[in-house]
This record gives sequence, C-alpha cells and structure tokens, in this order.
Amino acid sequence: MPPEHRRASGPLYLSNMPGHILTVGHRHASGRPGEFEATKGDTMSDYGYLEIQGSERSEALEAIRRQIAEWGLTMPNVEPVPLHFGLGRFREIGETEFWVANERGHGYCGKFLFLFDGQTCPHHHHQVKHETFFMVRGSVSMNVAGQARVLNQGDVLAMPPGTSHSFTGVGPALVLEVSTPTLLQDNFFEDPDIGHEGVI
Repeated sequence: MPPEHRRASGPLYLSNMPGHILTVGHRHASGRPGEFEATKGDTMSDYGYLEIQGSERSEALEAIRRQIAEWGLTMPNVEPVPLHFGLGRFREIGETEFWVANERGHGYCGKFLFLFDGQTCPHHHHQVKHETFFMVRGSVSMNVAGQARVLNQGDVLAMPPGTSHSFTGVGPALVLEVSTPTLLQDNFFEDPDIGHEGVI
C-alpha cells in the first residue's frame, strides 16, 4: 500500500495547512509541528454532509454577512462553515464556524461561532479539548452539565474536558471560542443521529 494511503495510528487532527482552511490527517511519525500523513478517507470532504448546501447555504451566509456588518465587525477572511450537524434543521440545530487557527504543534485553536436567534449548538462534550467562550455580540442560553445560565456580551466561560454543554442564540449571537486544538473523534453528542453514532 502506498505510504500516502497507509493509516497512521492515533487520533485525527484538524490543522491549517497551505491552500486549505482545514485539513484532516494523522500526526506524522516525526512528531514535527504541522506535519501530517494524509490518509485516504480522512478529509473534511467526508464531513460535508454536516454542512448546509446550495441556496440554503447562500441565504444563510448572506444573512450572517448582513448581521456582522450591522454590528460593525470584520470577520476573518476564511470560508464560513455553516453546520446542521447532519440533521437537516439548520435554523433550529446548527451554527456557523469561522476558523482562525487550529495549531496542534503550538497547542491552540481559535474560531468564531455565529448563531441565529433560537439556533442551538447541540448537547455534547469533549474528552480532550478544553475550551473557553467569550461573548462578542448578543447572548446565548447555555446548558452546562444540566445547569442553565445566560452568557451576555463580554462574558467569559471556561469549559473543561468532559463537561457536557449546549447553547442557543438569544437573538443573533457571536461567540469567540479559544481552546486546545480541535480533534476529530473528540466531539461526543447526546444525539446519536449526529456524526457516527453521536461522534464527530
């Protein structure tokens, strides 16, 4: 089997690589930052079913663009990722991600999460990732390990590994998430219809 198709051991990682916002691969055996072994079937295109497409995508991104402009903000020059998590109910269950960085070699990740009014990022937890949320604009209703709370503009909330959480836009909302690197197969959802039996 050619080396480019040989499956490396260990978890999958998302990483910024030249020419792509996100590339998926396994850590290269060298362990050097930024080096990945591409593996057949381990590309973000395998997860395209989690995103809205076509006119629904165009209309959602235009509505987000208008809201960001109304707030007077400038977003990073990246391709937004409007997720419906494979459920097909984007305005109810979804979010749109703007990835800034996912640097495993340097130990950090940063992205913006946009939610429409009433839109929910579904209940999930991470076994490895530690994340902190900062409310840039608007508010979200958080469910953290069964406890309800509201995050308003300027609020900060840390989310240690293993902490189950979901959040819903109270009006349009923009959240900055800073964290340890995002890993594939470290996103465990309560709903088994998301991803592969609840795992992305």
